[in-house]
Amino acid sequence: MKGTQARSYIIELDGKTYRFLRNRLEQIDLFKDTPDTSDVWLVSDLENALTRKMTVNAPVRYAEIIARKAMQESGEFDEPVSLITHWKARVDRTTTHILFTALPTRLYTRYHKWARGRDHAVLLFPLFVVLESVLERTAGKKPLAIFFHHDRFVDILIGDKRNIVYANRCAAVDNTQEQSAVLWDMVRADLRKVESENGIRVNRVLTLNWVDTDPVPPWPPEENKTLLSIGERTVFFGTEKRTVSFLEALHMQSALRAHTPASEKFLYGVQQLRPALNFLFLMAVVFFTAGALWTHGHNKKLTRKAAVLKGRLAAMHRQVPLEKIPYQEVMSFVRRLDRYHTQPSFRHVVNDISAAVPPGMSVQVLKADYTDNSVHVEVFGRADSSFGNAYTGFQRLTKTLRHKGYHVDDTRFDTAIRRSEFLVKLTKRFHEN
Repeated sequence: MKGTQARSYIIELDGKTYRFLRNRLEQIDLFKDTPDTSDVWLVSDLENALTRKMTVNAPVRYAEIIARKAMQESGEFDEPVSLITHWKARVDRTTTHILFTALPTRLYTRYHKWARGRDHAVLLFPLFVVLESVLERTAGKKPLAIFFHHDRFVDILIGDKRNIVYANRCAAVDNTQEQSAVLWDMVRADLRKVESENGIRVNRVLTLNWVDTDPVPPWPPEENKTLLSIGERTVFFGTEKRTVSFLEALHMQSALRAHTPASEKFLYGVQQLRPALNFLFLMAVVFFTAGALWTHGHNKKLTRKAAVLKGRLAAMHRQVPLEKIPYQEVMSFVRRLDRYHTQPSFRHVVNDISAAVPPGMSVQVLKADYTDNSVHVEVFGRADSSFGNAYTGFQRLTKTLRHKGYHVDDTRFDTAIRRSEFLVKLTKRFHEN
């Protein structure tokens, strides 16, 4: 398997600690002999831990709380308990199946404290996380029983790809052949009990061995079991060559299954991606360098072409002198036409004044003077009516002319008993220079 041989594994089983790197397995002391030079995958039975599959009367989100309370009250631990959850499945709104490993909080804290004290990442895999991963990858839709035999113990996990039915550990008194036979009789009895209680038939069995276990004794033919295998790893243990199937199971694991804080997983992911990131960075540097060189060369070509074009343009200016065209008279004529077009005619001015003069008032003199952009108008008239009516008509006259666009420059209103005279000076602009 490409890319997996460089992993450094620390394996804790039955009170012993092993280091597995490449094809060599050696026994070490976890807290003294593990060099902090690389990332570590720590696979452990967590010493005094117990793994159970339990059905609790609680929603999924509260299943761990109820399970931890049940383990604390069971009397199997005489100190605070922590839970590591491997799998949960909702039965209904108030019932949940849960597979977990329970261990003293003291041990749980010690493992995480040791991991945090290292410079490199430590990914913690409880033993049943490895077994559950193998079950998920190999079981399919039909039930499968996985037995992991190590020292005088057999760890049992039964289920299919989606559901865990049973989890337990069987133990013998010692490692003698007689006790080994008794141990496997206990395992077969457990399997028959699970089949009877759950109404299922487990026809397939997958057995994993460790470096200190003998081959599994044959299953009785009447039980009609199909024995599966995931392969074995050949390793050197001291001076001996051993074949161990559990090491093949380790290589089926994903770092995402580790019971490790997200920061540790992130650090591990960065370490694993560092060669690829370095390569991508190098390729980016090469790409941008090549692009800069190409751009520099292309700019030099464009500069040379621009210089040639400038020379040709300068030569054309020298060869064909531009003729100066007199345009002032034309522009002056166009402006006069525009002014004549926009200025109001005298008739238009007369109509504006006539329309603005109210009844009872008459215009005696009307004078209009035109300039370049305006017309100045003087209106002199009389009102043969009382002062009140005359002055009201005068105000209406000036207001109407303002609405027509005239600006009132000056006004004069003189009155006698029955006659009034008025003078209005106006300006109307029609063109802005």
